[in-house]
Amino acid sequence: MSVARFMSRLLMRPKVSGAFLMVACLWMSNPASAQQGGQWWGGASCNLSSNTLNLGTADPHTHTDTTHDINFLCSFSFAYPFEDDRVTFRLCLYMNDEAGGYSPWRHLDNASWWPPHMPNPPTPEFLAYNLYADGARTHILAPPAAGPAMVSQVLTINRGFPYQPVSASGSFSVHARISVFQPGLAAGNYESSPNFMLRYSVAAGSVPPSDCEQSTSSRAIRIQATVPDSCTLNAQAVDFGLIDQVGVIHSALHAEGLLNVRCSAGRPYTVYLGDGNHPNGTQRNMANGSSRLAYLLFQDSARVLPWTDSSGVSRVGTGNEQNLVVYGQIPVGTTVPGQLGTYTDTVIVTVSY
Repeated sequence: MSVARFMSRLLMRPKVSGAFLMVACLWMSNPASAQQGGQWWGGASCNLSSNTLNLGTADPHTHTDTTHDINFLCSFSFAYPFEDDRVTFRLCLYMNDEAGGYSPWRHLDNASWWPPHMPNPPTPEFLAYNLYADGARTHILAPPAAGPAMVSQVLTINRGFPYQPVSASGSFSVHARISVFQPGLAAGNYESSPNFMLRYSVAAGSVPPSDCEQSTSSRAIRIQATVPDSCTLNAQAVDFGLIDQVGVIHSALHAEGLLNVRCSAGRPYTVYLGDGNHPNGTQRNMANGSSRLAYLLFQDSARVLPWTDSSGVSRVGTGNEQNLVVYGQIPVGTTVPGQLGTYTDTVIVTVSY
């Protein structure tokens, strides 16, 4: 539930193997090998092992930043006698392009997860996000065609028994950002399964190769986020202006205020108005010191339907701003106090959704 205040001058002014060559074509272009003493020995493979990155919940007021590990597993079969008892990998991570490009934003949608056998899939809506190589989120994790890898790692594997593969794991740290909550999006789950590419090279010994260009593997990783039901509120004052009479008034005085409400698309909500700071029972009053000036607030321009903390105005959110007029009245027969000055009140506005 979201709460804001407004109050006027006279009223309220609110507020995501190497064992046998015959299987290599299933997951990589060419298995990498290491060379020692002019002979090639051993077979290498590396693969990404992460399945899902959950970016969390979008925020209506600011970017949502999270950090994630994308895991990988490398193995090597030491096939011949050798002088050194280790091999070292250099690995580079890329994220392939998507429809719509990768900069400045990639997008998750709320329809790709819809089960194919279910009728009436939603019309896709898109949530902007991206993955970055750095915590400052200035270097986007890009496809290979964009240039050198922004994220790389070095991994050393020590020797096992000849012909027996030895494995080791590691991870890349990536930094996610969901763009500040975009108006008009329906609440729910948003996701995509972009393809990540792992390029790697391997060399005998503890000195890593100079690049990652010997071999490649790839994996689709599911990236997901949630758009919550939300409402935000702004208010403009109900201002009766200058009253140039005292005593009992013989014609009603009218003024209008405005509430700007933005709620998630398809989300029903109701707006209620409190009794103010100076009520006498259910009668609202503006105050100037100890003096009081009674007033009323209504839902309609005819000023028939009172707007209270139990009788509110209901709408269905569109994701865009919706304007609700607050109709104020100082009714006939009200006594305007003789004490000059500014009369004010503050009314709590409550949006229930």
